[in-house]
Amino acid sequence: KAQSTAGAFGAKLSQLPGPLGQVGSRVAGLTSLLSGPAGLILGLGAVVSGLILLVRHAANLGEELKRLSTITGQSVETLSALRLAAEINETSLQEVAHAMGFLQRAMAEAGTGNEELLRLFQALGVAVRDLQGNFRPTEAVMEEVAKAMQRLSSDAERARVVMALFGRGGREIMPILEDLAKRGFAGIREEARRLGLVMSTDQAKAFDQFNDNLAKLRLNASALAVTIAGPLVKALNDLFALGSQPVPKDSLLDWLGTKVLALARALSPVP
Repeated sequence: KAQSTAGAFGAKLSQLPGPLGQVGSRVAGLTSLLSGPAGLILGLGAVVSGLILLVRHAANLGEELKRLSTITGQSVETLSALRLAAEINETSLQEVAHAMGFLQRAMAEAGTGNEELLRLFQALGVAVRDLQGNFRPTEAVMEEVAKAMQRLSSDAERARVVMALFGRGGREIMPILEDLAKRGFAGIREEARRLGLVMSTDQAKAFDQFNDNLAKLRLNASALAVTIAGPLVKALNDLFALGSQPVPKDSLLDWLGTKVLALARALSPVP
């Protein structure tokens, strides 16, 4: 049963893209070759290894989403939904986040005296401030800009707007903007939610804490290794030095006793 469970787990995992899919293929292939006790052990090991890999993958994703949320000011939920749109349109979430950060700066400049940027937003029919004078959410402005760009008459005009509002990296997110103009953030979120790809802020924080704890564990292991290896290396060096020293023929036992005592002191715990 454990073997069949591991095989089924591997088959499901193999359907995923990237490294997870490769691991799943190996798990499914290996478990199909063995039966009996060997298959049982391999099956259990494969399931545990696969689960650990999934946790690490999710933890790394959560950590990255939390980092990008801090940089851009966007929610983890929004960024996790945009990740789906980015992958579908063959770009990266990092490029989308960078473009959103550039748009935020353009909004701030337009709202605080940059006449050129203000006229550009006005020409697109997009307001950077609400009726109360507060800056509008970046995602709302980005969606309206994306829809306004589809009304422009030429690719040259769209390229000029993208460069001014999203920076040089804006060209890379043109497919995202076209998708956003069609479906809006609501449509993108809905698809991501339906596929179970929306991560909450609490989940991202938990995954980030998990990675922090792993890093601390690795550092503690390194410190323990240094504590143990220090005296051991000194003792081994003393032992190696025995071979390079002349052995007194008349007091061999005393000489050996001295060296053994020195070696024992080197190996003893540091007070």
